[in-house]
Amino acid sequence: MKNIERYIALAVFLGIICKLYDDIVDNNLYDNFSISNETKPFFNEIMKGLFIGGYTIISIEYPIFMLTFTLINITAYLNCKNDFNPYDFSCFVSPIILIPFINWNEIKINKADIISIIIFLLGFKLVESEQQPIEYSNKKMFTRLLSFVFFIGVITYKSSLYIENNILFLYFLVGYLFMSSISQYCLINGIWKSGDTIKYEDNVECNQAEMAVLSI
Repeated sequence: MKNIERYIALAVFLGIICKLYDDIVDNNLYDNFSISNETKPFFNEIMKGLFIGGYTIISIEYPIFMLTFTLINITAYLNCKNDFNPYDFSCFVSPIILIPFINWNEIKINKADIISIIIFLLGFKLVESEQQPIEYSNKKMFTRLLSFVFFIGVITYKSSLYIENNILFLYFLVGYLFMSSISQYCLINGIWKSGDTIKYEDNVECNQAEMAVLSI
């Protein structure tokens, strides 16, 4: 496996654009990025094309990346089918076409890699099950930020944890969680304009707290 630095940079980039695209679409943030209704379809397809192209490049050389990504997507789909649009669904179906072209001999999957995949799946299930059905909240922001710091630590001590082979997916997660933390902060603080879900939630909690204090 050569020039892994390029693949690391690509994995981080894919994590960032994956989450950025997701947040822009889910929260209708196009106006915040000066994306008009006329250019919206072009933006969407460019983001999809960038992700698919980069994902293919990494998966051919590092098949464990595709394996981990596909398993997590399947888990996400089983966990929340209603949140999956046709593009999301295609992300774990279309990789089938890559199978004949993957360099399976370039990497050997060991027990540590299997354990890391299981940890990713369990971690995803745990984090998502704790999230409320809203796009952004303080709880969600801190969860993503702590996860970002955690995976930075995992990368730092990757050799001791024996997960060298699955390192690219870790970098993908770092990019994804970094972008997610930024998005959560910007949405909560009104830097990016979207719905008022979190504002309403916070106001309800504040009002309840005020009533509790006044009743003492």
